[in-house]
Amino acid sequence: VNRGVEYRCVNLIPFKTIWMYLSTHALSDGNKILNLAGNVLIFVPLGFYLSVFSHRIHLVLRVFILLAVPVLVEVLQYVFKTGASDVDDVILNFLGGLLGMLVCWLAECIYRRWHKNKNLKLFSFGSHKK
Repeated sequence: VNRGVEYRCVNLIPFKTIWMYLSTHALSDGNKILNLAGNVLIFVPLGFYLSVFSHRIHLVLRVFILLAVPVLVEVLQYVFKTGASDVDDVILNFLGGLLGMLVCWLAECIYRRWHKNKNLKLFSFGSHKK
């Protein structure tokens, strides 16, 4: 079965691709932003959801998951020859996950301050007490 062109490339040098995107004139600004911001924004929901639905999971484990998922994605990309495996993608994806966690934390802080109750939970599911 011919699946088309197979592509396998690996970059293990941190910030090499990021720097190339920021310094090159060969790509349009739109392509640069789409690639860099897209790699960040695609993982914001994971960080947010881990914060909302995983209050019982220790913060260190949540951060480990935020790092492990993009690493797994890049390894699978290499194994299945579906694109370039790049440590910079892992870095940007991880930053996106952290950004999602930060957004959740800030939303909780603003909600508590608005209601003048430091024990109030914005995201409370199941048997959690407010």
